[in-house]
Amino acid sequence: MGCDEQVIEEMVNAGAIAFKAFMVDAPPGREDEFDGIAAANRSDLLVAFQNTAKYDIPFVIHCEDDQLLNHYIGLALESDLSDPMVHPKSRPDIVESVAISSAVSLAEHANRPIHIAHVSSAKGVDIIRHAIQSGVDVTGEVCLHYLEFTADILSKAGPYAKVNPPIRFKNDQKALWEGVRDNTLTILTTDHAPFTAAEKEATWHDLVSSPPGLPSLEMLYPMSLHHALNGQWDLSKAIELVCESPAKLFNLWPRKGTISLGSDADFVVFDPKDEYIVDSTKWFTKAKDCDRVYSGLNISGRILQTYVRGNLIYSNGEIVGERGCGQFLWPN
Repeated sequence: MGCDEQVIEEMVNAGAIAFKAFMVDAPPGREDEFDGIAAANRSDLLVAFQNTAKYDIPFVIHCEDDQLLNHYIGLALESDLSDPMVHPKSRPDIVESVAISSAVSLAEHANRPIHIAHVSSAKGVDIIRHAIQSGVDVTGEVCLHYLEFTADILSKAGPYAKVNPPIRFKNDQKALWEGVRDNTLTILTTDHAPFTAAEKEATWHDLVSSPPGLPSLEMLYPMSLHHALNGQWDLSKAIELVCESPAKLFNLWPRKGTISLGSDADFVVFDPKDEYIVDSTKWFTKAKDCDRVYSGLNISGRILQTYVRGNLIYSNGEIVGERGCGQFLWPN
């Protein structure tokens, strides 16, 4: 992967919070972004696991099998590229499940704990569940969009709903919810990967080449609390998925992820009786014009204020914190 042991040690000493690898080659035109993190060759991934095993830092994996991915993309390129379903067809669940299975086997061999990013399929959940039951040190996460939507959203939003791995089908969505409830998937994430509306709009005719990703960072905590109010899980589960579990995985606990004596005073003031309709034009991200999936959703409960280390930084729709008030977080 391009990182020798000395480079790895320097990363750790500099405060790296995690390692990450993609089990695919760099997409054309984005080679510089993927330099050092593309591990399509399984032997490269195994060496990376072995060279990082001694560090108490999680190793996060983007699991798509490179050979199968190229095979299915090749088939998709011979079809109607404007068909909304061409995207999930170009990256079917077998692409993810084979990669997860390989990553789990390599990690077990190297005695290296790993974390599977953005699990999107029923097959993926089953493999992780079986690995956990077999004693493999593996964790998994699910993105908000996989719980909220199915592939039908592509017919409405087209390239604006394209993410990798794809938003899949009802059976996958059901399995992901079950994975959250039985703690196979312990973290709720966004995979916030924004592009501009112009970049998305230009690719309605070709969803295979459309840039993958959507803005959703500002929906994560509101939606997790919304589901608590509507009985999908309880309030403690919402906090666990968004705050506690990630803080523990990335060695930030107990400074982060809890309201306890000695911890940072990070919390929100929340009105559970309020309701509103999502209007992404009011978001703060520069990619707000790229949202075509969340705007219009009905949300139960509203976050009124946000505090970081006891300081008010957001209040009633406005950012009120001082620019530059953030701090670099070192893992424990």
